[in-house]
Amino acid sequence: MSAPEPSPSKKHLVLVGMMGSGKSSVGRALSARCGAPFLDTDAMIEGRARKTVTFLFREWGEARFREMEREILAEALAEETPSIISTGGGVVVTPENRAALQAHSHVVYLHAPAEVLFQRLKRDTSRPLLQQPDPLQVLRDLEEKRRAFYEEAHDRIDVSQLQQKAAAEEIWKKLPESLKQGLSSGRTCPP
Repeated sequence: MSAPEPSPSKKHLVLVGMMGSGKSSVGRALSARCGAPFLDTDAMIEGRARKTVTFLFREWGEARFREMEREILAEALAEETPSIISTGGGVVVTPENRAALQAHSHVVYLHAPAEVLFQRLKRDTSRPLLQQPDPLQVLRDLEEKRRAFYEEAHDRIDVSQLQQKAAAEEIWKKLPESLKQGLSSGRTCPP
């Protein structure tokens, strides 16, 4: 089954999914493949605040962080040039974000089981939500709470066994032609 052609307002490709699913690295691989600009909302937040996401979560709390995340996502989606946008794992918890994603982008959910994500993240101290006694259970709980929101995506890719470049290729194959053309903006990209 092929995805429906996106409306002209759906000019961006947005990657959602749990932390550790590879949204940033897959987004960069997609950008390199087609030449579209790559935007990472967490990096944009850090640039604006001049602080790390970990610091902001700790000092501001989640509610204030989510408000800034909402503003940054709105700015990224308002960009005129079709872009590939990587989001933070919790972007989908905000109803306004989900509405904006559906209205202005083609959303791809990068999925992997909590156990796979845990193996990827177990030594990563930069993830504020995982700084708990049982990070695997935290991942399971977060995935359970967010699953329905992630499933609202236009496409789902299982990234459990895929390297970044292979995941990018799988995503590219599934995209509607009009979206591929917009993202490549006249550049010649391999099929």
